[in-house]
Amino acid sequence: MATLNTLDLLIIIGYLLVLAAIGSFFSRRQSSLATFLIGGGRMSWLPVGLSLMAALNSGIDYLMQASATIKFGVVLLAGVYYGATFIEAQLCGGEDVIVVGGGNSAGQAAVFLSQTARRVHMLVRSEGLATTMSRYLIRRIEEHPRIDLRVRTEIVALDGTNHLERVSWRDDSNGKIEIHDIRHVFVMAGAMPNTHWLEGCVAQDENGFIKTGPRLSPEDLAAANWPLTRTPHLLETSLPGVFAVGDVREGSLKRVASAVGEGSIAIAFVHQVLHE
Repeated sequence: MATLNTLDLLIIIGYLLVLAAIGSFFSRRQSSLATFLIGGGRMSWLPVGLSLMAALNSGIDYLMQASATIKFGVVLLAGVYYGATFIEAQLCGGEDVIVVGGGNSAGQAAVFLSQTARRVHMLVRSEGLATTMSRYLIRRIEEHPRIDLRVRTEIVALDGTNHLERVSWRDDSNGKIEIHDIRHVFVMAGAMPNTHWLEGCVAQDENGFIKTGPRLSPEDLAAANWPLTRTPHLLETSLPGVFAVGDVREGSLKRVASAVGEGSIAIAFVHQVLHE
């Protein structure tokens, strides 16, 4: 039986990492995360020299924020998106779409999709956009004839078989529920780090995001029994030699491009740690 040498193993690992990165980009449900890539709780561990591991699963749970009765004909219902790119805009051309969320990401998605969609219904649970969105975006949304802003409104049901077919939303100001034949929903409602499996291993903030580098306070390092005379590197966690990049890191920009850049920086620090 043939055996794998070290080079073969590294090539296979690299291939798996590329697949994970590609899946992350297109699904928008994963960023490049671990102990160099910190990912989700259900993950595959691939030891690579220094405490590195590759996660083939989501490190961030992007939330619909709806107490919905969801009837899926398949595990993943086509028609629910977590990012608005040129591809999704073409898929939704000439149809009504829904954007869920009240932050800048939701506002940018609504304006972008309005170029091709027949109508964009923007659902916001709060009273308005003033405290969560930039003024220039609010103005564009309010002035756009194809964007329908609905505040104090949330999705309560998604129905479909192989593809989303109907959406029900509730106006919380009066409790009225409306059902619409809409096939595309864009969820821009926030993120929750899937890092519960790391509790007690690395320092996290009150929301579960992983602290790294200068965000680690002396108290954090003392609680983690930091054993080195140097302070943690820029993307290093409270566990020496373990790095966090991307969306699960406290203070990250929550963008794929930023996660990729942080990964490149972390690589440089990995080489530095290996020579210490």
